[in-house]
Amino acid sequence: MAKLTAQALKEMLNIKVPERLAEISREQATSRAKIIRAIADRPKTIPEISQEIKMPVEKVTWNIMTLYRYGVVEPVEKTDEGYYRYRVRK
Repeated sequence: MAKLTAQALKEMLNIKVPERLAEISREQATSRAKIIRAIADRPKTIPEISQEIKMPVEKVTWNIMTLYRYGVVEPVEKTDEGYYRYRVRK
């Protein structure tokens, strides 16, 4: 039996994803990719990531916590200022 893709299933069931929902999903994926690229070379704090990729601290925090929850990133050290540095989990 052939593997059924999400797109094929949506077409088969005639499911229409609202454009705004699809847009939000794309934005979130783009944000997470930027964050992962920012910490690929060395661990960084949320403020450092925010400044580097020019994204609000609140949005970086939300995305880092999501990436942490799903095991993509991990905290590696705490700075003297009380921030954690995050890296891509190995």
